[in-house]
Amino acid sequence: MQQLIDIKQDATSRQLASMQASVQESAEGQAQEKINQLNQAVNTQAKLIANQPQWTPLIEKLLAVTPGGIILNELIGDSEEMTLKISGQAQTRQQLIDFQDTLEGMDFTESLDAPLSNIIEKESVPFDMTVTLKKDSLHTSDAQGN
Repeated sequence: MQQLIDIKQDATSRQLASMQASVQESAEGQAQEKINQLNQAVNTQAKLIANQPQWTPLIEKLLAVTPGGIILNELIGDSEEMTLKISGQAQTRQQLIDFQDTLEGMDFTESLDAPLSNIIEKESVPFDMTVTLKKDSLHTSDAQGN
C-alpha cells in the first residue's frame, strides 16, 4: 500500500511540476506577447511622428539669421503647399534686401517671392514675402541654413 501511495504521490508531484511549468510558460508567453504589442505601438508612433512636418528647426534657423533691424510680425506655414509666409517691418530698405538675400541662401529655401512693393519705402519698410520650401525641409534635420 505504501508503494502505491508513493507512486501516486510521485505522479501527483510530476503533474504539479508540469502544471507549474505550463503556467510559468504561459505567463512568460503572455508577457512576451504584451511586450511585442507595445513595441509595435511604439514603432507605429515613431513612424507617425517622423511623417509629421517639423517646423521648429526651420523657425529656429529663420530667427537665427533675422537681423536686429527686422521685426517679424507673422509667420504662416503651410506644410501641404510647402510655403512659409512672412510679414513684418524692416528699419531700412537695405536691411530688408539683405534679409531677403540671406533667406534665398538658406538650405530650406527653394525660392523666395517678395513683391516690389516691399522696397518702395526707404525707412520703416513693411514687407510680405513667401518662402517656397524645399521638398524634405520639414521632414528631416536638413532644415538648416548656411
